[in-house]
Amino acid sequence: MGPLGISVSGFAVEKLFHFNLRRLVLAFLTADIALAAIYAVAVLNGEVPKLFDLDGEGNIGAWWSGTKFFLAGALVFAVSLLRLPEISKTLPFYRVVAFGFVFLSLDEICAIHERLTKFSVSNIPAMPLFRGDHGAWIFIYGAVGLGLLVALRKPILRVATGDRQATALIIAGMMLVVLGGVVVEIAGYYKMIGSYRIQVLLEELLELVGTTLIANGAALHLAKSCAIALEHRPPATRPVDPSPSMAPVAPAPGE
Repeated sequence: MGPLGISVSGFAVEKLFHFNLRRLVLAFLTADIALAAIYAVAVLNGEVPKLFDLDGEGNIGAWWSGTKFFLAGALVFAVSLLRLPEISKTLPFYRVVAFGFVFLSLDEICAIHERLTKFSVSNIPAMPLFRGDHGAWIFIYGAVGLGLLVALRKPILRVATGDRQATALIIAGMMLVVLGGVVVEIAGYYKMIGSYRIQVLLEELLELVGTTLIANGAALHLAKSCAIALEHRPPATRPVDPSPSMAPVAPAPGE
């Protein structure tokens, strides 16, 4: 048996995934830093290509972050398909989290939150806003997120207790995303950051690294769940030979 009560085969799967996961994290972080560096160099040169303009829509950074959110959603959904007692007890939680990551992927790529702010400014007079009629989406997303945290607090604690490392990665990633997409964004509304380009760079870099942690945390949780699923596989049974026995029949007494 390996640690955490996982069988040798399951432990081998998890260890192999850990090894490859470290490489994957390094590759993702390299891509994150490269995108931020290309943007910074382009800003210094005075001309930012549209594909690398982290402040625009449809740029490579948005697609890259959106892809990682989608990957996280797909991995969490894959966990929900495993036939394990603990997962069955928290199945709605896994489905909600998977849907949430896919929605954030669409939001990152299609800039849904920006369109939501424009709609709110035009159609909801009572909507609270930050300076310059910005940030309506922060109040809406914040209310939805808080509601989900309260509603799902029990399965969150159950999953976090069972897989602390993956949970820590996902929580750390979400904190970086919120720090970049909300805190730095609000600071920008009030001109608390000297340069707008620095604000964009800081905001997007935090989101890029955050989505990397989230995707890899989801991958780690799937790896551990698969290892446990291997442990719970029913033992293989030998097939019964339907043919009659070929052993010689003992003669009856007196023959």
